[in-house]
Amino acid sequence: MAAGYLMVRRYNESKAFNKKYEELLSGARPDTKMTRVYGVLFLVRRLLFAGSAVFLTGWPFLQVNLLFLQSLVMILYIIHWRPLESGNGIEIFNELCIIAVTYPSLIFSGFSNSVTSH
Repeated sequence: MAAGYLMVRRYNESKAFNKKYEELLSGARPDTKMTRVYGVLFLVRRLLFAGSAVFLTGWPFLQVNLLFLQSLVMILYIIHWRPLESGNGIEIFNELCIIAVTYPSLIFSGFSNSVTSH
């Protein structure tokens, strides 16, 4: 989160700062503050996913909903801010694919292990 704050507040202040954090800005449009934090949001999302996979193993429904909400928020962010110079459509497609496989994964997660047959 500190890197996100720095991206918003200090970008373009000094060449040394820009050089240090250039990987977080690769491919992002530097014209608005919200587009500069795309790399940080991407990394925070990955951290949340990894944390939920490790620490929420007993709650698969919560894991799936958290993954779904993360993808939904990223889709809305990409549609509204268009943070990348090119490839916004590909990122939206990637997020839609993640959503498409998220809810069917509940079948294999053990959340619903009772099958009723008539």
